[in-house]
Amino acid sequence: MFLQNLTDSSTIYETISARTFADSQIQNCILDGTAIRGAGWNSVHMRDSNANDVQFTDSQFVSSNISRSSLMNTSFTGCRWEQLAFSGVTLIKTHWAGIRSNRSSVVQCTMQRCSITDSIFTNALFSDFEGIFASAENDIFYAARFEITCGGGMNGFSGAELKNCLFYGCTFSGFPLRGASLVNCAFIHCSGEITDDCESSAVYGVPRICPPPPGTAIAYREQAQNILTTYRTHNL
Repeated sequence: MFLQNLTDSSTIYETISARTFADSQIQNCILDGTAIRGAGWNSVHMRDSNANDVQFTDSQFVSSNISRSSLMNTSFTGCRWEQLAFSGVTLIKTHWAGIRSNRSSVVQCTMQRCSITDSIFTNALFSDFEGIFASAENDIFYAARFEITCGGGMNGFSGAELKNCLFYGCTFSGFPLRGASLVNCAFIHCSGEITDDCESSAVYGVPRICPPPPGTAIAYREQAQNILTTYRTHNL
């Protein structure tokens, strides 16, 4: 199905909110202000479109991509992302809550004031993104990659606050957490250039910035292991 140049979201609401919406393209359309629950997007490709102030709830996105589009103030709640790719997308003030993501990517996107809570990202890619004043809380990043490349003009999570987050087996390049505020975060078996300048409190696993005080390393390690055990039980 090919949806193009549609400016009234009500005309395509039933299509895009269906439990099975597959092998389709959305181009130069306006989806603003819609509330979509229980949708199933499979091999859907959306580009050059507006989906601002949209509420996606309990929906699934499989092998789909969203490019060169605006999703300002849009929320994803209780959604599952399986190989969902965001490329060149405006994600300012978006809200991600309870996301379960596998092999998804965020590339060359603006994420200012984006909030990410209670979510799990497995094998995710965050590349050349701008997340100033973004926030992440109670999230797990498993085998994810965060990178800022030279000349991309993006600053990663500079100015963002990351709280109660676990990074396990992640790789970092270009200091994507430079200038971030890290609170109660653990980095286990991570490698690369995590950050060279940040505010930190009760952070384990970034010895260059915040070596653990004597006697606390084991406690942080055990706490992180408990979080990871819960993650493996429910998501692997």
